[in-house]
Amino acid sequence: AQMIIPGIFLAVFFIIMVVTGNQTLVATTEEKENRIAEMILTTVKAKTLISGKIIALVVLGFIQIIALLAPILIGYVIATKYLNLPPVISEFLKLANFEFWPIFFGATLLVFGFLLTTGFTILAGSLFPTAQDAAQFYTPIILGNMLPFYFAGAIVAGAGGVIVTFLSYFPLSAPVTLLLRNMAGNLPLYEGLLG
Repeated sequence: AQMIIPGIFLAVFFIIMVVTGNQTLVATTEEKENRIAEMILTTVKAKTLISGKIIALVVLGFIQIIALLAPILIGYVIATKYLNLPPVISEFLKLANFEFWPIFFGATLLVFGFLLTTGFTILAGSLFPTAQDAAQFYTPIILGNMLPFYFAGAIVAGAGGVIVTFLSYFPLSAPVTLLLRNMAGNLPLYEGLLG
């Protein structure tokens, strides 16, 4: 029951990274490849142009997060308050445990994990002249986000070993590791705030 709500934040994080990650990488490198950008740069500073594009992509990511979470919340409220569901489904929906700290950490880690991963993606995109060249450095970013799943047993079991601690604070793996720990209920308050 405790894993339902924090697990939604983990799922939304991965959906957002899949939807916006490559788009951010391509959009960052595209500005350097595009001839139209040369014409725009005669009137707009390059820093202003790329900053505007990055801000637009981050705002788009937040809109997508809201677009994913809002229907889940609305559907939950409608299903539990107004629909006469079969007992099995209504009992499952009643299991959802709304506690402040798991929701707070889930939402906070979702937002900051998205910003961190997007920042690394923008860095990879800005270092290389083409999206094809940048893609080879986008792979470690994705692998960093996937790495905690190789140690999911130890993370979910609450084994506070060196590997779990490292994954909790290493920038590329921290969002997923902390979201997994939050979902499993073994993320202490001080580590959640520190993370």
